[in-house]
Amino acid sequence: MSGADPGLFGPSSVTWQVHGDPMMWIAGIRALYLQALHPARYAA
Repeated sequence: MSGADPGLFGPSSVTWQVHGDPMMWIAGIRALYLQALHPARYAA
């Protein structure tokens, strides 16, 4: 067996390219804030 298993999508796939983009960090943090600050979360 040679090398590590790249999984279902290898390093040259579109999935790796999209998730490797620095904008994913900004979008991910924004999504977490959006969920955390949703008004329904604080409704009594």
